[in-house]
Amino acid sequence: MIARGPLWTALAVPPVATVVANMGIGLLSRQVNDIAAFSLGIPPLVLILTLVLWVLFHKTVRQRYRGTSLAFLNAAYIFGQIIVCLSLWLGSCALFFPPMNFH
Repeated sequence: MIARGPLWTALAVPPVATVVANMGIGLLSRQVNDIAAFSLGIPPLVLILTLVLWVLFHKTVRQRYRGTSLAFLNAAYIFGQIIVCLSLWLGSCALFFPPMNFH
């Protein structure tokens, strides 16, 4: 049996951290000028967080899976988190930052 607490922690923390960090920078950008550029630092930080939590994910799923199944799950975790977090980052940029003024 796979422990659900560590599994959900490894799966949920990177996407939530992406949206919360971008929301914080987006709300601060309404008060402070030139802080929106800090949003570009979120994807590398979330990648580091994902790699750290990958260890927790691996320890959690290796109780049930072995061999190629475990390797596939680990690769799917990394690629899936990258795709989901980058999508959430781009969407939250559009949501929390004002549109550019080209006039």
